[in-house]
Amino acid sequence: MKYDPSLVRQVRAGVYPPAEDSQLFIESVEVVKGMRVLDMGTGSGVAALHCARDGAAAVATDIDPEAARCALENARANNFSVDVVLADIFDGIRGRFDLILFNAPYLPHESDGEPRSIDGGEGGAELIGRFIAKYKEHLRPGGKAIIIASNHTKLEGFEGYRVIGERKLPFEKIFACEFE
Repeated sequence: MKYDPSLVRQVRAGVYPPAEDSQLFIESVEVVKGMRVLDMGTGSGVAALHCARDGAAAVATDIDPEAARCALENARANNFSVDVVLADIFDGIRGRFDLILFNAPYLPHESDGEPRSIDGGEGGAELIGRFIAKYKEHLRPGGKAIIIASNHTKLEGFEGYRVIGERKLPFEKIFACEFE
């Protein structure tokens, strides 16, 4: 998809704003009109907004009530129909999707007080591991899941993915990883 920074009209305090990883994520995704897409850990809703813009039936989830409100407000500001659900990983998510997106916090835990939006726990892959354990239960046949990770994320032990996009930043290298 083509990234359009104007779709996110506002970001609430404490909500992860669109950044380089969001742009890589969106540019690594192909959406076809009518697809059912789940944008997990939606933050500002940036990925769900892009999917809805391109004709997908988008569901956006986040564990943070402020992020869920932010995503809903951004969808309304763009006149997009996006279902927004308050959820922790797949808890409370029903149905199957053609595409599941998860731009999880992927940086290793360094200190107490780190914002939840960037703290990926031990090795940076704590939430990614919880996601990988359940994503197949929510994919339609032929569906795909895509996550973002960095060279700082400990992905050892996770199998069955391929890198479909990458970007070198001054402080890290980030990757879009596709799971089938």
